[in-house]
Amino acid sequence: MMWLLKNMKSLYLIPAIIILLIAVTSCANETVPVDYTSLDSLIENTALSYIDENNIKGISIGFIDVGNYRTEKGFGNTDASTFFPMASVTKVITAAAIMQLVQDGMLELDDKLSDYLPGFDLKKPHPDSPGIKIRDILTHSSGLSRDIMSLAQGNCPVGENEILEYINNHPQISPAGYRHLYSNPGFDLLALVIENVSGLPYPVYAKENILEPLNMKSSFFYNPPEDIELTRSYTMFSEEAYEEMPINYIAAGGLKSNVTEMLHFAEMLLMQSSKTGKMVLEDTSLDKMFSRQNSGVLLDTDINMGVSVFLEELPPPFTGKLVYHGGGAVFTNTMMLLAPDYGIGVVVFCNTAGSYHLVEQLARSMIHEALEIKTGQSFNPMEHQTPGEASWQVAERERITGDYFTSNNIISIKEERDSVIAIIGENRFPVKYFEDGFFSYFDGFILKVEEIEGERILFSLSNGLLTPIAKHKDAVTVIIPESWKQAAGTYVSVTPCPDGAVKFYESLRIYVRDNNLYLGMLPEKIVRETYGITSEIPALLTPLDETTAAMQDFGRYGAEPVFFNSDDNTLRFSGLTFKRAD
Repeated sequence: MMWLLKNMKSLYLIPAIIILLIAVTSCANETVPVDYTSLDSLIENTALSYIDENNIKGISIGFIDVGNYRTEKGFGNTDASTFFPMASVTKVITAAAIMQLVQDGMLELDDKLSDYLPGFDLKKPHPDSPGIKIRDILTHSSGLSRDIMSLAQGNCPVGENEILEYINNHPQISPAGYRHLYSNPGFDLLALVIENVSGLPYPVYAKENILEPLNMKSSFFYNPPEDIELTRSYTMFSEEAYEEMPINYIAAGGLKSNVTEMLHFAEMLLMQSSKTGKMVLEDTSLDKMFSRQNSGVLLDTDINMGVSVFLEELPPPFTGKLVYHGGGAVFTNTMMLLAPDYGIGVVVFCNTAGSYHLVEQLARSMIHEALEIKTGQSFNPMEHQTPGEASWQVAERERITGDYFTSNNIISIKEERDSVIAIIGENRFPVKYFEDGFFSYFDGFILKVEEIEGERILFSLSNGLLTPIAKHKDAVTVIIPESWKQAAGTYVSVTPCPDGAVKFYESLRIYVRDNNLYLGMLPEKIVRETYGITSEIPALLTPLDETTAAMQDFGRYGAEPVFFNSDDNTLRFSGLTFKRAD
C-alpha cells in the first residue's frame, strides 16, 4: 500500500504516456502528402501532343498512389468514364480468378490442364512435350499457337465448343515449358477450367468474385448494356469512325471497362481494396502473381513472366518490380502498368489504331515521373553497351555459319574467302564480329548463336537482353510433301460471315521459293489502311505432314498452323476457310 501511495503520481502519468505514444505512432504511420502537380502537367502535355502530332482521337488516363493520390483524365473525344475493350489486359482478370481458386484449394498451378478439361484432347501433341500445366498457359509456354486474328477478333460468330474443337485439332508447336509463345486460345481453356471448377460460367464468376467486390459494377463482357456505349474507334489517317471488332476469346480479351473502374482493379493488385471487406486476393496470391513463374523455360531469356503479367526490374536508382500487361484490338490499345513496391499504378487507353507504342510510352513516362516525385531521386535510363569489335575466331566462324529460319525469311551466314557475309533474299551484307561471340550485319542489329539442347538458336541483343528470333535449318523440317507443292496458288475467303464483317485477310497465297514453303497473307483493305500495309505479308511455313504446316517464329508471336484439304482445294487458317481461286 505504501508503495502504491508513493508512486501514485507516476501511475497518473501512464494514460498520458500511452496517449502520447499513440499520437507519435499515428504521425509516423500517416501518409505524407505528395505533390503530383508536375505529373498532372506531364499527363496533359503528353496526351495533347499525341493528339496533335499523331492525329489521336481520344485517350483516357488514370494514375493512383494508393492511399495518397488518384487522378482520372480524358482527352480528345474521351473521358475517364468512356468504355474501352480491355483486350489482353483481360488476361490479368482471368489470372486473378485462377489465383482465387488456388487460394481456395480448388486447384494448383502445376496441375495438368486435362485434369479439369475432359474435352481437351490434342490430336497432334508435340512428341517431346509433357502434358500442359495451368502454369504453362499463364506464362504462355504451353506450345499452343497465338491464333489471334479471325477467331479471336472479328464478327464472324464462334462459340466456346468450336474453339475447344479448333484447339484440339491444332498441332502443339513446341514442347510445353520450352519457349514463350503467346497464346490467346490458351486463356479460353482457362475459362473452361474456371467454369468446371467453380460451376459458374466464366463471365459470371469474374463478375461475382472480382468485378462486383471491387466496385467495377459497370464493367462487362459480351454486348454492352443499354445505358453504356463503347468508344468509337479510329485510325490516324482519317476522321472516319468505326466499331471495334468483337473479341471472341472472352477470357483472353473480352472485358470492357473504363479508367475509373480499372483503377479499382489496379488498386487491389497494389494493395487490398479498402472500399470493401472482401479479400479478392490474399497477399500470398499477389506475391505469387508478381514472382517469376517461367524460370525453367529454356528460351525465355528476355521475358520474365509472373502469373499472366510481364515483369521487369525498375531502372536505377529505383529498386523493385515493374509489373504490366498491354492489350491491342484492331483499333484500340490499352496498358496497365504497376510499381507495387511503391504502391503506384497507371492505366492508359486509346481509341486510335497504331497507338500501342504511344500508350506504353506514356504509361512508362508517368511511372518514372511518379517515382521521381515520390522518392526525390532522378530516373536514370539504363545504358546498354554494344560489345566491342574483335577479330574473327575460326571456331566462332564455323559455329555461326548456316541457314536460320525467322518468321518470314531465311538468314544465311556464310564464309566467303577471308570474310563472313549474311545473305537475305537477293541482299548480301558483310558481317562484323564482336567480343563474346556477338556479330552484326546491320548497324545496331546485334546477334549471337547459342546451342540449346542440341539446337542452334539465333538471338538478337536488345536492351541487354537476348531474344530468340530463328532456329538453325538443321533443326527445321524442310522436306516439302508433294501435297503442299500442289497446294501452290491463290485462295480467297469463303467463310460465311455477316455482311460487312472484317475477316482480316482478303486472300492467301501458297508458294515455294528456293525449296522452302511460304504463306503470303494479304490483309483486307481496312486492315491495310489502318496499319499502312502495302503488300502481302510473307511467312515461312514448316510442313508437319501432308495436310498441316505451321508458321515459323520465335519470341512472343506467331507459329499459327495452316491446313490444306486436297479434296476440295481449300485452306483453313486463323479460323477461316479459303477456296482456291486460280
